[in-house]
Amino acid sequence: MSVTSLDGPAFGTSSASRGRPFAVAAAGPADERSTRAYVAAAFGEMDRQLHGSVSRDALHWNVSGGPRVARLTDAIMAHVARRGLDRVSVLNMSGLNEGKPDPVLYDLLDRRLGPGRLRWQVVDHPLSQTFSDPTIRGWLDARGIEPIGQDFREPDFSVPEAAADVVLCTEILEHLDYTVTMRLLRRCQRALRPGGVLLVTTPNAVYVEHRLRFALGQWDFLHFMDAPEDAERGLLGHVMYYDGRRLGRMLGHLGFDAVRATTFNAGHGPGEYRNPMTRAAAMGLRALSRLFPHSGQVLLVAAEKPA
Repeated sequence: MSVTSLDGPAFGTSSASRGRPFAVAAAGPADERSTRAYVAAAFGEMDRQLHGSVSRDALHWNVSGGPRVARLTDAIMAHVARRGLDRVSVLNMSGLNEGKPDPVLYDLLDRRLGPGRLRWQVVDHPLSQTFSDPTIRGWLDARGIEPIGQDFREPDFSVPEAAADVVLCTEILEHLDYTVTMRLLRRCQRALRPGGVLLVTTPNAVYVEHRLRFALGQWDFLHFMDAPEDAERGLLGHVMYYDGRRLGRMLGHLGFDAVRATTFNAGHGPGEYRNPMTRAAAMGLRALSRLFPHSGQVLLVAAEKPA
């Protein structure tokens, strides 16, 4: 089983190479489109190594991951250039999500920064696959990615302070209640060095589809896994939504500055590909979102800790 690099020959995933099967070829992806294709292929190979195959649903989610990784890579590199950083320390506060996307992001950034310039840590729950699955640990160990076992829902959770140039908080805020979110964002602020940047992605509350459904009285469709028993088990689906203005205001209250909010379209998984009608509707909504400011599917906010 192999996956073809965008700029080089196929590389295998035998037992000898299972630790680091996603190395970027010499030139690296040339643009956002090729980066997105590379990410989808890498995520698919991760699924094969973890589960033996790639389900149809997983394939669609993997495609939607490409734009997120491409945007994050560009945002990190822009911050590196703006600050003139020689070495970059990244702390991902979002957990690994079955090992994705940290190894792929690491490889893309390592290729662009050059060897020995990137340090990566990731915070995940102590009982997660990050610490129990040998395949995931192999990916991390091969890259020197350091996992930190913490449950950030606990009031006393801690991470290294003033040690990161970049903190990631991606696709997690929508699963947390407000108090936990504020506590997490405070820890993100403490984790950054002066002048460091926090990068947040989360579903956009004012995505054009959400606006249309809300006008039709269908807001509740966005919220799921929010029953009392879910909260008691700590397993919440999407329970909170943010737009750029609200999240920017929150970050300002927490002491961040230079807050910048953008939105983009990514595709949100199997529902959009269920049949030709849902696919056409999704494409139409994404096209419509380009006509209105701040109407993309995904909200990306960058905020800096004052120098």
